[in-house]
Amino acid sequence: METKTKTNLLRAFAGECQARMRYEMAAKVAGKNGMAILQDMLYFTANQEKEHAIVFYNYLKDVFKDANVSMEANYPVDLDQDLSSLLEQAAQHEYDEATSIYKQFGDEAKEEGYVEIATTFYMICEIEHYHHERLKKYHNLLTSGKLFNDQSTVKWMCMNCGFIYEGTDALTICPVCKHPQGYSLRLDESQFHL
Repeated sequence: METKTKTNLLRAFAGECQARMRYEMAAKVAGKNGMAILQDMLYFTANQEKEHAIVFYNYLKDVFKDANVSMEANYPVDLDQDLSSLLEQAAQHEYDEATSIYKQFGDEAKEEGYVEIATTFYMICEIEHYHHERLKKYHNLLTSGKLFNDQSTVKWMCMNCGFIYEGTDALTICPVCKHPQGYSLRLDESQFHL
């Protein structure tokens, strides 16, 4: 049986797979530019996109049990390979998913009686909104020149060895492991800060 929900799940699956690959390619650009922190953030986000793809794929498999699903859709291609542009474009893609695409998919699933799928689309909308905010924040820090400095004194952590330094600017070179500034992160942004 053809439903909007089935087609939307395939569109969402394909979109999340592509988003993951765009983030992984952007992460490589960040790495080449010595921005290990941005590289890690992009890989972290890519892994979350992979999990969204798996969720959508499992619904296709378990609910619709169709071996083949057809669709027509448009997906973004990021032509500019500048790190700042990649972050800005990624933030916009996440915004579109959060505010219109997945909301519409959720509404259509709800109308067709797929309440659990609708709820999942709405929950992933919230995650994509957070991705948008994260990418926008790091884009703004990068373009404003504040990725490695702050107006007030903050704690910085070398994400390679864990050295913690307090100051307005991240150290150019970690005194412990000698890794460059690109490994510095505000301690309160570390996944495991106290």
